[in-house]
Amino acid sequence: MTERDCIISLFIDNELSLGEKIEFVARCREEPPFAEEALALLDQEKLLRAGVPAPVGQGKEAPLARPRRRLPVPGLVAAAVLLAFMGFAAGLVLGPAGSRPAAESAPAGHRFVIYEPSSAKVEIAGSFTGWRKVGLEPIPGSGYWEITLDVPPGNHTYTYILDDSRKIADPTVPESESDDFGGWNSVLVAAGREI
Repeated sequence: MTERDCIISLFIDNELSLGEKIEFVARCREEPPFAEEALALLDQEKLLRAGVPAPVGQGKEAPLARPRRRLPVPGLVAAAVLLAFMGFAAGLVLGPAGSRPAAESAPAGHRFVIYEPSSAKVEIAGSFTGWRKVGLEPIPGSGYWEITLDVPPGNHTYTYILDDSRKIADPTVPESESDDFGGWNSVLVAAGREI
């Protein structure tokens, strides 16, 4: 996932602060290719939420179906630096953790989506589920599976389980770590709800 894709995904999932949203819109104005990519991903998200499959073979591959990169690449490093900066800036704006309102640290609903058209069953398990398997719902006719779960603020690891046997990391999340069994877990940094 490129730095652009990461920022656009954060925008689509409403995970940017108001200031970051303003910067996003300004970047769309200044960089037409960025705006075109954002619009294409928003169109894809609209189709996903409507439960209608995206047209096959027209233009770019669906962003959620891209193969997973296992090694760090410059775009991922830039995205990590950007996310670290955004976290630092948020710390400056919000102040110490003790001064935040309680509602801000409440679990936030996070939407998990994966493209697995050949699977009959897709589940997710992670630190936010106590590593219990939770089933995803198929989006009819699209090959995508989805679920929205409350994820408390903090760093979490998780994996998808396909057809009760195969575990895979989330191909839409740039950060992953090796588990103790030769596989990979995705790393999610969840923020609290804004008020």
